[in-house]
Amino acid sequence: MCFYIYKPHDQAPGGCHLYASIERRTSSIAQQNGFTYSALQVLLVGVESPLQDPAYPLWALARIVPNCNDYRQTVQPPCIPGVSQVTVTFPAPSPSCFQIPKRATQGQPKISFHGLPPSQPIWNYSYLFQGRDGVTLFSEGAALVLEYYPVTADSWRVPWHMSDHSGFSVVPLDMEVYHQLMHSTSNKALTLTGIPIQGTEMKTSSGAPPSVSLQLLLLKTERPEFFLKPSEVQVSSDRQTQASKVLSLNRKEAGTPNKDKISTDRDKVHRKLSLWIRK
Repeated sequence: MCFYIYKPHDQAPGGCHLYASIERRTSSIAQQNGFTYSALQVLLVGVESPLQDPAYPLWALARIVPNCNDYRQTVQPPCIPGVSQVTVTFPAPSPSCFQIPKRATQGQPKISFHGLPPSQPIWNYSYLFQGRDGVTLFSEGAALVLEYYPVTADSWRVPWHMSDHSGFSVVPLDMEVYHQLMHSTSNKALTLTGIPIQGTEMKTSSGAPPSVSLQLLLLKTERPEFFLKPSEVQVSSDRQTQASKVLSLNRKEAGTPNKDKISTDRDKVHRKLSLWIRK
């Protein structure tokens, strides 16, 4: 959830305003009764090839949807991100302001930092799906969905202003994927590359549709000893200047993508992605 925090002030007719998102951290991850896992961690690395101009920094909004076919029929521009913005009045906020909605037909959305540089957005951002999101994992038709929104001038003036939908990616989460993740070791992630961005006008410098890479790790205990770590990313120019340069990726952390070693498990998931896209 995104919070709009407001406090009246004598010297400011419009009051004091603060936009914030809150991340809750605990010492353990509650495991639902009857489930063999506590959560699914997703590490979104970035766009795999440079993009054509005009290009913008991108937000990546992730969610678990219970039925990817229903989602595909509804995700027609203009799209509504479904990010709840709650107004919180200080100095005496109501506790109800911080309650997460119990129902979300297309999953509870989670927002990344904006990916930079615009020519090839890199996020290295981790999402954690647990609780109600975890219950819908690996059911018939379930999928991980990533939606992309450009960071424009309106975005800087009004935080979380996501009106322009730039595309989406879908990773099916069925029982076959579940078994692949369950049979892997606790410190071994399932690496996926070449995941296409669909429904987009973006093109790579070669004219091909863009794609992203990510990792999946199923956490099987309430106190995991291993989490996915961001890949080591070397940008050939200063990140803050957002220069349009090609990125050089050095992946040295355990479980990070390695294109030279393509696993059988990953090939199976890629075949499922291809079948889903052709539907």
